Amino acid sequence: ERSVSEATFSFRGRRRSRVSMPTTFIHMTQRSHLDAYLVEQAVRAGAEFRDGQTARSIDVERGGVTVRVTEGMYQAETVIGADGANGITSRCLGLHPFSETVPAIEGNIRRANSRSGEWEDHVALDFGPAGGYGWLFPKTDHVNVWVGGWGFTGTTIRAELGRVARVCGLNPTELTAIQGHLIPLHNPASVLSYGRALVVGDAAGMADPLSYEGIYGAVVSAKMAAMAVLRFLGGEGEDLSGYDRALDRTLLPELIAARRLRSILYRAPSPFVAAARMPIARRYFAGLFRGEIKASDLPKKLGPLRHLLYRWADHEIARHER
Repeated sequence: ERSVSEATFSFRGRRRSRVSMPTTFIHMTQRSHLDAYLVEQAVRAGAEFRDGQTARSIDVERGGVTVRVTEGMYQAETVIGADGANGITSRCLGLHPFSETVPAIEGNIRRANSRSGEWEDHVALDFGPAGGYGWLFPKTDHVNVWVGGWGFTGTTIRAELGRVARVCGLNPTELTAIQGHLIPLHNPASVLSYGRALVVGDAAGMADPLSYEGIYGAVVSAKMAAMAVLRFLGGEGEDLSGYDRALDRTLLPELIAARRLRSILYRAPSPFVAAARMPIARRYFAGLFRGEIKASDLPKKLGPLRHLLYRWADHEIARHER
């Protein structure tokens, strides 16, 4: 819907700077449109889509998996749970994939109702307290305002959403479709498969701990899951534990690195907001969003100093978990 190459950075609405990235760094979509597209592609590839059914229980046995739904049950060779942070799959499998859940809230402002037309081609990123940040993303007929962070409560986060809207020159009373949700973050000590079943995406805590974005982790974990299932059905191995090993080699080290960066950035965001004016910082920022630079790559630029940085970050993570 939109391809964005400019961003306005601010710290609690102050020290604002609008910068141009060296290339497009965000492509916008609406989840309802993306989800419908993915369903359409799955059906076209041969999947049978059954909507409106709620899974009630999942039983993994040596010869297969039984899924009981509101009206009947299904039996399968394997099950992939993609039922999000509040789904039943991880509970039924006895998995504990989350280290924490981060509260977030979002709302929309229609372009016809406000000054949101000023945000046609760039985004706003406002950093501040509570271990998180807020954004404004332009869509076709509205702008999306979002806030998330580990330090928010149900009372404070709603007020913070209005504050971010005001920072962007918008009227908070025009916010509609306001909804809150929890962003699950992965527990590095957990496994994500049990026998013939596994979990992916938010059900596995695959959201990025730095940006709290979840689509990339969902796509990567789903690809790894599909490969593990195909190998299992082809006679390789007795279960789907190969999925865990594949993630250990690929995505999970990046989630750990991003969590360390989060503990540093969100404890002291002001210097990073100021650095956004520097061309080298903008290149790294754009590369990080586009997936061309990994979270684990950034500390390497600091040389031996990164070990001290890691120790401090791990201390902050442990302190936060207490």
